[in-house]
Amino acid sequence: MIKEPAKPTYKGSIVVIDDEENMGKILSKVLQLEGYFVTVFREPGLALAHLESVPTDLVLTDMRMPEMTGFDVLSRLREHGVPCEVVVMTAYGTIEGAIECVKKGAFDYITKPFKTEEMLLTISRALEHKRLKEMNTALTEAFNTGSAGSGSSTMIRQMQTLIGD
Repeated sequence: MIKEPAKPTYKGSIVVIDDEENMGKILSKVLQLEGYFVTVFREPGLALAHLESVPTDLVLTDMRMPEMTGFDVLSRLREHGVPCEVVVMTAYGTIEGAIECVKKGAFDYITKPFKTEEMLLTISRALEHKRLKEMNTALTEAFNTGSAGSGSSTMIRQMQTLIGD
């Protein structure tokens, strides 16, 4: 019996922003092999224009780039309400830098050079976090509008009792 090759699993879309061409190529190849749809930009401004019009699950951005920093990218994404997770990469890692990134809304901060497994685990965790936030938002909206079982299901009534509604 001949086995059919496994169909590739789509894990999500990632935009990589790094001014170093080789880093972008390497990350793209590794991530594509893992089942991600990857778009690479060397210029943060072009990446931001893309991100405002194309739904993306995660942005993997370098911290130090000539046009703007990873902080700038992160700030712009948050200002414009782009609903994606952000992981910042840097060769100049400090505890202060990591804290600042997370305060500004990054999911995580990784230092170069990083192990492939470390990067993939961070991305996987970030995408799971995004999925859980989306699920929470959908459940909250369904609860608030009563569309989860027309608002009269046992679970909805129990939840309303618990919150005192």
